Amino acid sequence: MFRNKLVYRIETSDGVGPYYGYGPICEYPSLGRAPQPYNIKEKYYNKHYRRKYNMAEFYFAFPNLPALNNWFIKKRRQYFAEHGYVCSVYKLRECYVISDKYQCIFLKKKATKVDQYDLVTLDSLAIPALG
Repeated sequence: MFRNKLVYRIETSDGVGPYYGYGPICEYPSLGRAPQPYNIKEKYYNKHYRRKYNMAEFYFAFPNLPALNNWFIKKRRQYFAEHGYVCSVYKLRECYVISDKYQCIFLKKKATKVDQYDLVTLDSLAIPALG
């Protein structure tokens, strides 16, 4: 049986992330000088997902809030917030997430948006983990 997992994604209210290029999995920051996105391990993707899903169906996110806060410093999060970005929280089965300790990618079509947070106040939030 698969466990549920929460992932945290920076996006607009329309679900558009801060990068552009190859669909949701992309190469170039669209807003200022953001850190480059996660580099998926292609061997893992090819072994487990290639036959079922196109790479463009995966979206960038973070496995937890500390990872998001470390990747995007407060000044960068404030800049994104000023341009309409928020932190969306998605819940999905763990089998639809490819993750390391820094970032993750997930099948958004298999996820349910369960919450949304302001990017500026993330440091002060005590958000419970799913367990």
